[in-house]
Amino acid sequence: RTVAAAERRDLVPRPAVLWAALRLFAAFAPIVVIKVLLPLRLLALVDGNDARASDWLGRINASANAASLLTTCLLCSSSDVYGRRFALAVVSGGVFLDALACAAAPTPTWLLVGHTVAYFLGGSTWSLLALSFSAVGDLLATS
Repeated sequence: RTVAAAERRDLVPRPAVLWAALRLFAAFAPIVVIKVLLPLRLLALVDGNDARASDWLGRINASANAASLLTTCLLCSSSDVYGRRFALAVVSGGVFLDALACAAAPTPTWLLVGHTVAYFLGGSTWSLLALSFSAVGDLLATS
């Protein structure tokens, strides 16, 4: 019976793993909110015109994805040098800038520019995903 209890205890994640997961979830939650609110904000900026909103959303996503492609690799390699916390702070700053740009943009053009700049600064889902895989890999390598 004690062997079974010890085996169950081994299945429970260490506190470091739980804290890392909580931090990554806390950083990821605003990205989900932005992804939901961006099309709604864009629709409000084009006065409810679905065709124009769809066209602008395509442009915004294309430019943001290009920016994300460039910065995700740089962020992950710099997180190896400067640490995961530094990279997570950069991504969180980019997410904050993205939320600010989404809320304050007076026109779709400003929304495009703000969203792209935020993704250049690392505020993308892909950056966070890559960092989370790196952090989990670090934790598993030590166990």
